[in-house]
Parts: sequence; C-alpha cells; structure tokens
Amino acid sequence: MNRMASRIMIGLAVIAATCVIALADRKSDTVTFTDNVTLGGATIKAGTYKVQFDYKTNELSVINGNKAIATATGRVEQTERKARTTEVETSSRDNTNVVTSVTFGGDNRKIVVEGMATESKSGSR
Repeated sequence: MNRMASRIMIGLAVIAATCVIALADRKSDTVTFTDNVTLGGATIKAGTYKVQFDYKTNELSVINGNKAIATATGRVEQTERKARTTEVETSSRDNTNVVTSVTFGGDNRKIVVEGMATESKSGSR
C-alpha cells in the first residue's frame, strides 16, 4: 500500500513539473494602449488587452478575451536590466503608431517585432 502511494505521489510530481515547464514557454501581461496601434498589419483600438509572447513559435499576440486580434513574429534580445513594469514601445509610421517591442515586467528580455526599428517612443502598462 505504501509503495502504491509513493508511486502515485511521484507520478503527480512529474505531472506538476511538466505543467510548469509547458507554461514557462509563454509570457503574458495586461497592457493598456492609450492610442490606436498597429501590430502585424492589424489595427488595435485604444483599450486594455492581454499581450502574450510564445517562446517556442516566436509569436507576439495581442488578445482580446479569448481571441488573438493581432499577431507578429518577434525575436528576443537581452537587455542590461530587468524591466520594472511591462513596457510597450511604438514608433510612428505613416501617421500610425506601430508596436516595435515589448518587455515584460521583471524580465530582462526584450521582444522586438521583426522588421521594426528599435528607435521608438515608450509606453508602459
């Protein structure tokens, strides 16, 4: 009986560790855009959204409810310091604010949207 209980406990520990590893492949936070912005060609109206980056697919998404309303490919760059809050950087192109990068609070990795310049104006959550 003790042997079976030990095996069950070990099995549950393995499942829990696997879940934690699977969840670590994505980082997300809630951000508020004070102006309309563009990401991956899609316009995002001013408002509060979930921003998520999937490290496996290198996909940055803006999510409203359960639906991704904008996605773009991003690359990870190391920064010198950890961000205090989640920071979204935009630049102005053709009279439109375009998302160029996202740095999640507590992280020292910047997600740079592919094809975008790094010079930009900053915003945060």
